[in-house]
Amino acid sequence: MSDPVSGLPQERVTHKHGDRLLASLARGTWPRLTVAAAAAVASAAAALALPAVLAAAVDAVFTGRETQNAAVRLALVLAVATGAEIVGGVAGAASTASATAALRLRFITHLLALDVREARRTPTGELINRLVSNASVTGRTPVTLVDMAVGTLTSIGGVVALFMIDWRVGAAFLIGVPAAIVVMRMFVTQVSGLYDDYQNAQGRLAARLTDVLAGIRTVRASGSADREITRVLGPLTDMSRAGHGLWRAQARGVWRITLLLPLIEVAVLGVTGLGVADGRLEPGQLLAAAGYAALGLGFVEQLDALMNVAYARSAARRISDVLAVPAQAPGGRPLPDGPGALSFRRVTVMREGTPLLDDVDLDIPPGALAAVVGRSGVGKSTLALLAGRLTDPDRGQVLLDGHPLPDIDPGSLRSAVAYAFERPALLGGTIASAIAYGVPSTRPGADDVRDIRAAGDVPETGDVPETGDVPETGDVPETGDVPETGDVPETGDVPETGDVPETGDVPETGDVPETGDVPETGDVLEAARGAHIDDVVRRLPQGYDTPADGAPLSGGEFQRLGLARALVRHARLTVLDDATSSLDTATEAQVTHTLVERMRGRTRLLIAHRAATAARADLVIWLDGGRIRARGTHEELWRDPAYRSLFCAEPTGGDPGTAQPPGDSTQEEPCPARP
Repeated sequence: MSDPVSGLPQERVTHKHGDRLLASLARGTWPRLTVAAAAAVASAAAALALPAVLAAAVDAVFTGRETQNAAVRLALVLAVATGAEIVGGVAGAASTASATAALRLRFITHLLALDVREARRTPTGELINRLVSNASVTGRTPVTLVDMAVGTLTSIGGVVALFMIDWRVGAAFLIGVPAAIVVMRMFVTQVSGLYDDYQNAQGRLAARLTDVLAGIRTVRASGSADREITRVLGPLTDMSRAGHGLWRAQARGVWRITLLLPLIEVAVLGVTGLGVADGRLEPGQLLAAAGYAALGLGFVEQLDALMNVAYARSAARRISDVLAVPAQAPGGRPLPDGPGALSFRRVTVMREGTPLLDDVDLDIPPGALAAVVGRSGVGKSTLALLAGRLTDPDRGQVLLDGHPLPDIDPGSLRSAVAYAFERPALLGGTIASAIAYGVPSTRPGADDVRDIRAAGDVPETGDVPETGDVPETGDVPETGDVPETGDVPETGDVPETGDVPETGDVPETGDVPETGDVPETGDVLEAARGAHIDDVVRRLPQGYDTPADGAPLSGGEFQRLGLARALVRHARLTVLDDATSSLDTATEAQVTHTLVERMRGRTRLLIAHRAATAARADLVIWLDGGRIRARGTHEELWRDPAYRSLFCAEPTGGDPGTAQPPGDSTQEEPCPARP
């Protein structure tokens, strides 16, 4: 399906874009919509025929001629009307379901194809509201528009029939039509803007609730529940204001229409009655005129449908607002085999006019372990995102083995670059599937699954996982939680200022997980052992079949599962964005040994915060202010006091090159001795 609204980076999204989205939905569901339209036309034809057939039956009763034929015609018209209503209802429901499903698929597909920075601009609660509520309203609109169009044609047919009875009757009807059209136009104009306000407030409420649930520990610990309740429910004031405005607009429209319709009907019946009294018209035509007048006024009575359309236009505009964000253009070239050389050529990344990375030139040799260090906010995570094209630079190029990343086919790129994040999202269902998430493979047979389950002795329920890791999952707040004023945040609770949030929560573009898809059993076990998580998984009641989202694991154990997911890919380039921050010292040493020794020959880009980790790297890149301040080995850079200060607090007035004893009260953490 063509995308009529994507690719509008500078153009403000308006209701016109929403209207184009509605038109594209109608084109996408045209087979079912055609059946619904045909049924609606048949129903309208039966409705137009009914007053005439009923009038003929009345005249037949008065004259005593052809009463049986009149009864048969009446029964036939009623049967057609009933059948058309049934077929139209089924086809309309099928069309609505198809349009809604197609819109939701299009929305989520586009969202996951966005640059990670762009995908994070809209709050999660807002996106959920647009995907669930707005898409449902928008999906119903094509059928509503068909019904309105057929209803309008029915009204026109009713007016024509009045003229066929007598031109005076038709003229009496038309006298009140202009006033009705003006009332309806004013109504639609008013409610469209009010629906925008209402849905925007609804989206803000959903976004605030999502934020509070993500930071529930901070809210409970700080005793600020009442304040957060007030903040979350703050948009209710705007919703109430918009809702009352809608009620007032509806009330004004309804009383005007309610006053106008009886006047038109009385005028039509009065003129027809005079014709019957003069002998120009038959008695049955008085009944027909009443029926056709009601049909002619049908377009005026479609206020509810107009409200639904106004609501849908607002919902479609909100969805178009996301679809208008340009997605990353996928490359079309397969990536040839290569050693994993990573290059940055004059790379600049901007955020709101401020450079996160500024004119960065960098070459990471194939097979090297490169550590990126620097203070918070200097662009370390942004550099990591660029390495696998989870985001694109505003200027410059990133190349893998000499090939620009935008030219590479997404499937090839995802196979060549693996990621591990600080807070990994374990998708895929079970722990085994979570480790294998996104890895192209064949579906395992029953024997393979049993091999994973039997990978080791499974202890009794209640065995405690390894100690020493960061507390249970959930103790590390979601990205974006800001501690209350005066609270001292735990290490890692606050993401780096200016750095793009970790992308572990968003599946890599092009990866479509299939629950149960597990690569070769040995690969999963080898990766789990390399990340030193295999023994922990074995102790779980269901082992590798344990649901990942409910596994009783600590933050450090979840991080090790994320590392295993990176290891199982056997990628030429592995990017670890602060992926060992929640590990205890002993476990980190074991994992680092895996990164250094067992992954030797593969390129590794590591965001490092500890001197011991940087010391094991072949190359250290020191970022400062969005630029590369220095590069070299850890031992070479250690001569610079400013570099040493990245890993420890220097004592006031002391020799920055001297290691301080652990008990020295002048600093929180002593500088390690010079390597």
